Amino acid sequence: SGQFDPWVEIYNAGDTPIDLGGMYLTNDYGMPTKWQIPAGTQICGSGHLLFWTDDSVSEGPLHTNFEIG
Repeated sequence: SGQFDPWVEIYNAGDTPIDLGGMYLTNDYGMPTKWQIPAGTQICGSGHLLFWTDDSVSEGPLHTNFEIG
């Protein structure tokens, strides 16, 4: 979209896929369950996955409901 939104990258150093569905990301220690990773979200072995921390959930399932700076 021509934007440069903040993001978080998670790396799976293992050889087998891991399922992150149901886990959480947050920018507030007081709210550890702020944004739930969608069910079925996986990272392949030796793979990377980006989450856009841009408070733009309408842009897709890997966009969080909070921003980080």
